[in-house]
Amino acid sequence: MKKIFIAIVACMICNVGWGAIVICPGDTCHAGEWSPTGSAYDCQVCPANTYQDGCVYPGKECTPCPAGTGTIGDTAADHDSIDDCIPMETEEISCNPGYYLPANSQQCTQCPRNHYCPGGTFTETTSDSGITQCPDNMYSPLGSDSADDCGRVLHIGEYILYLRTAKLTVPSLNVQIGNTIYYGDMFPA
Repeated sequence: MKKIFIAIVACMICNVGWGAIVICPGDTCHAGEWSPTGSAYDCQVCPANTYQDGCVYPGKECTPCPAGTGTIGDTAADHDSIDDCIPMETEEISCNPGYYLPANSQQCTQCPRNHYCPGGTFTETTSDSGITQCPDNMYSPLGSDSADDCGRVLHIGEYILYLRTAKLTVPSLNVQIGNTIYYGDMFPA
């Protein structure tokens, strides 16, 4: 025999506007709940920093809150909507020049080629923090820390020479083209 379950939704007028009452079928967990055992008789409140916004069949886990947000409270009503995920105080992470904070990370990473990373203090987010790509047709070596690191590339055999007009490095290679002196670093290709 095939069972058909229909959620009954009844709207009512309340003091702040329209509200909805959702009645879940008997073999599901209610909003804000889940079942770690897969049984509708074992529905429990979603774990901290997660939510479940509707009737669900046992076995489906609660949805994690977006990065930087979390839940407060231990009742199903405290976990039944993404609106229950509120901004949480996050730890600030300091990255040295030449490093950036990747998305969803708490550890600084060396700046990749063709980018520069001035360093700074960041909080964990869903996007990279403290990293900027060099302009088109400009390149930079690993660990670059300013826009002055972005320059032109000269291929010399098995090596790449990054040439810049503004940033001196020690030791550096100097190349004069016309009246302009370029300063560079040479790296294996």
